[in-house]
Amino acid sequence: MIDADGDGNNWDLTHYVPAHTGANSMYSYSYDNAVGALTPDNYMVTPMVELVPGSTLSLWASTQDVNFPAEHFGVAVSADGENFTTIAEWDLTAKVAGEWHEYIAYVGDYEGDMYLAIRHFNCTNQFMIKVDDVTLYVGDVPEPCYAPPNLTGEVVYDDEAASYGVQLSWDMPENQPLYYNLYVNDTEIIEIEGGLTSYFDMREDGTYIYRLTAVYEGCESDYALTPDGNDYLEIIVDTESVGELYAEEIVTVTAVYNVNGQRIGSVAVEDLPKGVYIVQGVTENGKTIAKKIVK
Repeated sequence: MIDADGDGNNWDLTHYVPAHTGANSMYSYSYDNAVGALTPDNYMVTPMVELVPGSTLSLWASTQDVNFPAEHFGVAVSADGENFTTIAEWDLTAKVAGEWHEYIAYVGDYEGDMYLAIRHFNCTNQFMIKVDDVTLYVGDVPEPCYAPPNLTGEVVYDDEAASYGVQLSWDMPENQPLYYNLYVNDTEIIEIEGGLTSYFDMREDGTYIYRLTAVYEGCESDYALTPDGNDYLEIIVDTESVGELYAEEIVTVTAVYNVNGQRIGSVAVEDLPKGVYIVQGVTENGKTIAKKIVK
């Protein structure tokens, strides 16, 4: 451990706060209740390791206080264990406070016997960063665990079932996953085929929080982000208030999707073959709605 800022505070082991796996994790402070704001520059250094092309360092990080998430950290390399060069750095502010996230640094450009370090720096007056499950892959780059982007959702009327539900859509990640996990109100998990990019969730009246991850061989992604940058969707199904709206007919069709979430090139509904579709459009009163139809 290197306390480069010389304040007497450094990385340490704890079992008093939740770890990513197991009971223990490493932590470093940017604020101490007994001292106040700190300006850490702390290095958690590995023993000497031999790096080859393609080597990567994987770690999981989290902030402890949901109200003070802006911890800054990175990965550094050194040939002598004293003089380090920071080669990757991140800021936890862009992530969801209190949750664990995986970070991968590509260290294969530094061949030979090297020291690696996880560095906590360039932040102050937050609280604590935690790091767990640090793994060095020597010459074996793990497949990135891509999250599905552009998660969207809306209340949809299902003509066939004469009921309401939530139509969720997202884009395919860079690598097709084995399947998706759809978390509903943090109490229910729905498994969705990896080749799909939409899902219709029939629901009664209520408020529903949706989170979506992609599951690959050996890993589960972060939550999908919405176009607004949130990692969840809050959808309110209120049939009494939306019933009158969905009773209106669509007079101008703007988009048609099949059950796999793929947009159909033609929006001429009458020309569609038999199947189930989500039709989006504008009503006579200028309202934009979506309906699930069966042809």
